Amino acid sequence: MRSSFGDGNASVFAGPTKKMAFAKSHIEIHLHNHFRSMVYNTGSPIQGEVVIKTQRDTRFDTVQILLLGMTRTKFEDVGSTHVMTNTLLRLEMPVPESSYPTPRILEAGHTYNIPFNFVVPSHLTLNACEHKVEDNYVREHHLALPPTMGFWERDDLSPDMAQVEYLIKARVLRHADVDDNIRALVAREQIRVLPTFLEQPPLNAEHLANFYRLSKSKTLRKNLLSHKIGSITASAKQPNAVFLYPDALGTTETVVNVKLAFEPATADTIPPQVTGISGKILAHTFYSSGAMTNLPDRIPELSRRFLTNRQLSYTATVPLFSDRTQSKTSWTAQLRNTERRDSGYSSSDLHDSKAQERCASPIYHLCEVPVPIRLPSVGSARGGGKTFIPSFASCITSRTYSLQISLTVGGANSGSTTLTLSLPLQIAAIAGVESPRPELLPDFETAMEDAEVESMLMPRAITFSDLRYSGNSELPGYA
Repeated sequence: MRSSFGDGNASVFAGPTKKMAFAKSHIEIHLHNHFRSMVYNTGSPIQGEVVIKTQRDTRFDTVQILLLGMTRTKFEDVGSTHVMTNTLLRLEMPVPESSYPTPRILEAGHTYNIPFNFVVPSHLTLNACEHKVEDNYVREHHLALPPTMGFWERDDLSPDMAQVEYLIKARVLRHADVDDNIRALVAREQIRVLPTFLEQPPLNAEHLANFYRLSKSKTLRKNLLSHKIGSITASAKQPNAVFLYPDALGTTETVVNVKLAFEPATADTIPPQVTGISGKILAHTFYSSGAMTNLPDRIPELSRRFLTNRQLSYTATVPLFSDRTQSKTSWTAQLRNTERRDSGYSSSDLHDSKAQERCASPIYHLCEVPVPIRLPSVGSARGGGKTFIPSFASCITSRTYSLQISLTVGGANSGSTTLTLSLPLQIAAIAGVESPRPELLPDFETAMEDAEVESMLMPRAITFSDLRYSGNSELPGYA
């Protein structure tokens, strides 16, 4: 990252802008083109200046300007609170030595302006995730820049126990006689970051019944004591991802195609009708006391009992629609064992082969019900003013979504019943104006070569701290 320090070779400290009396010495961060609901995307520039005003002559040694990204999790026990903080991003804006005044004293009554320029990165460096993982795809997720969580203007469906925060931090430092620096002046400015998230391959959810249900079957009867009319099965696959707009105020639409299969007890049984459809989205926030080695929604329930780290989850529900009116269901009759089934139907969608052999009806019925899905926009009455963030997984916290679709079916000759599916849903994020196009992103080898060259040519310092544990009762401040 390059910085500009005024016209020509003039020092940023050499010429104070004006002289006046101040109530006290302080430091401020002014962001250019910034407003309250501003959202920074991948590739977005973060530009501004640090303004320093002093009441009296202040000796200092260095000025430090940082872009920080941190994840925090909190666990409350009886009489104590445990906080885990992971600094996953730390970019420092270099201030050239030639820019400092000699001697290094901030003169009383003067105003000093120090410009800075950061760019929101697309990924973290390999140093950000060095712990053990069960598969490389887990590390790939952990090295993706997570979105801001817990600091949006409206509820982002996350608990207070899991947060992702980004901020610009400026410090005027004076070296102590021993050990650490003494901070003469400190300022920070929080920003909201919504990185680009591409659509991921569909999740294999067959063995994750504790989170998802892709198929549901029920027996139809006219009443509790009557004979069986038939059985009906609803099934669906994971829909295409929903994409957030760069301003986080709206999303694209997706469609869930629910396949219905009706097995009548007799050939003359009329298939039921879909009389109502309702849907809601569930936001699952996972947080851990230590680094997670796998994606939390892909851990079977039995394996979850043997986790070494304390791992909890929080689920928030947002209704999407309820009792949506359904037009007449169009069923297609199929002859059993004489016609090849549609490739969209698997053998698991219907009864097993033995059940089919026992079935007296030589036909079965199929239909498909498209269910449009659109998340409520921010501030709408239906959404209750919720903010959706992309699906992500970092070292100690993550966010996933599931879509719950309920279909009510019934007919003149059968009672009413409801089949509920729980499907994985990915929320991705559309690239902002400044974001590089995905097809233009370099491969891994090229990126590593560029990083080596950049580290030699650019006066930039990037460091990442390890996971650190703090056993206090409040979320940690920033030194």
